[in-house]
Amino acid sequence: MIQSGMDDFCANDGFTRWAADNRYDNFDPHSLAGCILINPGNDITIAMDLNNDGNLTNTTTPNSYHNLPEYDRKYAGLELVLDKQFSDSWKINMSYILSRTWGNAEGYVNSSLAQEDAGATQDFDHANFMHGADGDLPTDRRHQFKLYGVYEITDELFVSANATLMSGTPLSCQGFVSLDGMEEGDGSTAYDAPNFKRYGASSFYCKNEAGEQELTERGSEGRTDWEFNLDLGLSYSPAFAEGLTVKATVFNVFNTQDPYILDQQKDLDQGSDTINPGYLKPIGYTAPRSVQLSAHYKF
Repeated sequence: MIQSGMDDFCANDGFTRWAADNRYDNFDPHSLAGCILINPGNDITIAMDLNNDGNLTNTTTPNSYHNLPEYDRKYAGLELVLDKQFSDSWKINMSYILSRTWGNAEGYVNSSLAQEDAGATQDFDHANFMHGADGDLPTDRRHQFKLYGVYEITDELFVSANATLMSGTPLSCQGFVSLDGMEEGDGSTAYDAPNFKRYGASSFYCKNEAGEQELTERGSEGRTDWEFNLDLGLSYSPAFAEGLTVKATVFNVFNTQDPYILDQQKDLDQGSDTINPGYLKPIGYTAPRSVQLSAHYKF
């Protein structure tokens, strides 16, 4: 379970409203940074030019002005393992994991949006991105079966197998963020509505059949298919060359190439009712069959 987290925050309206409520009538949101790093759900302390005179004052604005939830990610799992150590020419390890990963944030990355810039995802850029965010996270796999085994054919020749079977991951609907509650201001990106109007489809707000924007929930679009993979290996350690091992490994023996990444963007363009023709269609597949040959020498 995440105790706390850090992410970037790019909304200015909360600071502007706080300044107005505290009678800083000359405050100008253009003086704020585009994005800042924060601990979501906590009060925010930054240096602000409250009187628009170039003098900075350390100021704490309560989270009630920003309405961000705290980081929430939980994991619960049960693992069963059967392990036979090497004897009588063979060994095997089998395991089954029953687990769940849920909350409102995956962590420092967002795999649904292919965002790998740690601590700079769109999750907490504005509170509206967190609407509908509670649910099973993109890394949630309820069932995982794993098997690894080795068999000694001769003193020099070994064969191995590595197999996995995993249930699918959750799918969500991604559309353009709702601008409800955002200030238009002077039309510049110092105000939230013009700023977040520029964002791509990356929230849980999607158009329904009537063309109306409605909030969906994380994981509401089902799950990807189960994934199976089998790798086989053959290693040879000749007695005449002590320390030498030559190995051949075949990855993805059945060449399954199953889709494991689906396009979750439903709304194609901002302000349009057009549905993305690739919605929930594959955009990533498991790697095809490949063979690796290797040799190493121990001395």
